Amino acid sequence: MICENSVDAHIGVKIRKAREERSWGEQAFAKRLNIPVCLLIELERGSKRLEPKLLFRILKLLSIDMRDLFSGLPLQGRCGSVRLSFVGDALGANRPAAG
Repeated sequence: MICENSVDAHIGVKIRKAREERSWGEQAFAKRLNIPVCLLIELERGSKRLEPKLLFRILKLLSIDMRDLFSGLPLQGRCGSVRLSFVGDALGANRPAAG
C-alpha cells in the first residue's frame, strides 16, 4: 500500500507543477477537465487514484508525455525493483522473478 500511495503522490505533484507552470488555477483546470475541483485537489495530493481515461485527458491538456509524468518515480526500496517500459502509448511494469 505504501508503494501505491507514493506513486499516486508522485503523479499528483507532477500534474500540479505542470498546471501551475501554465498559470492555471485549480478551478479553471478542473473546469477544462469537466471534474469537480475537490476531485482535482485529491488527485494532485495523491489521495485519490487517477482513472486511465482521466489520466490521458490530463496528459493531453497539459501536453505532457507519459514518460515525463513517471520520470523520477521512486520505485526502489519497499516496492522492490520495478522497470517501467513504454511501447507505443502503453505503459508496462515488470518485476524481476523472485528467487
